[in-house]
Amino acid sequence: MPPSKSPDLSADTLEKSLLSLIERTTWDIPADVDKAIVQATKVEEAGTNGHAALEEIGQAIDRARLTKTILGSDPVALHFTVDGPVDLDRPAFEAAARSAAHAAAAEGWIRTPMIDLPSGKPRRGQDFGVIPTVRFRESDGGIRVHLWMRGPGEVGIASVATIPSPIAPGEPTIEGAGRVAVHAIHETQGRSGGPGIVGVHIGADPIEGFAHAADQILRPVGSKNPQRALTKVEEKITLDASQLGVGPQGLGGRTTILAAHLSVSEVPKDRWTVSVLMSSWACRRQSITLDKGGAIATWDSALAETSYRTPREPEV
Repeated sequence: MPPSKSPDLSADTLEKSLLSLIERTTWDIPADVDKAIVQATKVEEAGTNGHAALEEIGQAIDRARLTKTILGSDPVALHFTVDGPVDLDRPAFEAAARSAAHAAAAEGWIRTPMIDLPSGKPRRGQDFGVIPTVRFRESDGGIRVHLWMRGPGEVGIASVATIPSPIAPGEPTIEGAGRVAVHAIHETQGRSGGPGIVGVHIGADPIEGFAHAADQILRPVGSKNPQRALTKVEEKITLDASQLGVGPQGLGGRTTILAAHLSVSEVPKDRWTVSVLMSSWACRRQSITLDKGGAIATWDSALAETSYRTPREPEV
C-alpha cells in the first residue's frame, strides 16, 4: 500500500487559516481584477456614465482596502475549492470551513442572516449565517484553497442553454456556444454588477457545467486558456460583449465584462449544453497555499499595500 500523501493537518490551525481567507476576501479585491478595472477605466471616455461608474468602483476598492471593511454587498454564498492529494482529510476541511464561516459571522465579516424554509424562522446555533460549500479537486502539488465569495447579484446571474438553438442554429460549434454566452451577457443588462468575469462551460450536463464554469471564474484575468483552440473564442466573446453597449453597471459603455473564460468537456454529437456564470466587479476571490500543518504558507495575490490607486505612481 503506498504511503499517505495527506498532511498532518491541525484542526485549529486550518480553521484559523480559512477564517483569515474569508476575512481578507471580504475587503481585498484580487490583483488581476483590480488591474483589469484600472485598464477599463482608461478605455471608457471621460464624462460618460461608464467612466463615472468605474471611477466610483475604483474608489470603493481603495476604501475597502484602506479601512479593511466589506467590499460590495454582504455575501450570501461562500464557495471553497480545495486542490490536494487524493487522500486529503475532506471531512476535516468541511468542518473547518463551517467553523470558520461561523466565526466570521460572529466577528461581523459575514452579516447575512439565513432562515429556514418553509418556516421562515432565523437559523440559530453553530450553523448561523452563510453555510459554505466545499469542493475538492485532486492535485499532486500540495494543498491550495480557493474561495469565491458571492453576493446576491452574482447568485442570481446564471444561465443554461442547449444548442442548436435560434441563437446558434445548425450543427453545434464552439463559436455557436460563444454566441449563446454573449446572448446571456446581453440579457443581464448589468444586473450582475458588472464588469466582471464570465465563466462558460460547454458540456453534457448543467450540474457538471456550472461547477466547471465556476473554475473559470477562478482563472486570473488575462491568463491564457490551457486549450489554445478556445483562446480565440474567449477573445471574441469579450469583444462582442464590449460592443453590446451595456457597459459598467448597465449604464452604457465599452466595458461590459472584464474577460470571458471557457472550458469544455465531452458532449453528445448533436446537442450541447452551455452553462454560464458571471461574477460582479467585486470579484471577491482569493487563493492560498497551506503548509503541512494547515497554516497559510503563501497568498496568490499581493497584499493591499500594492494597490493600483493608493498611493498612485507618478506619471512620467
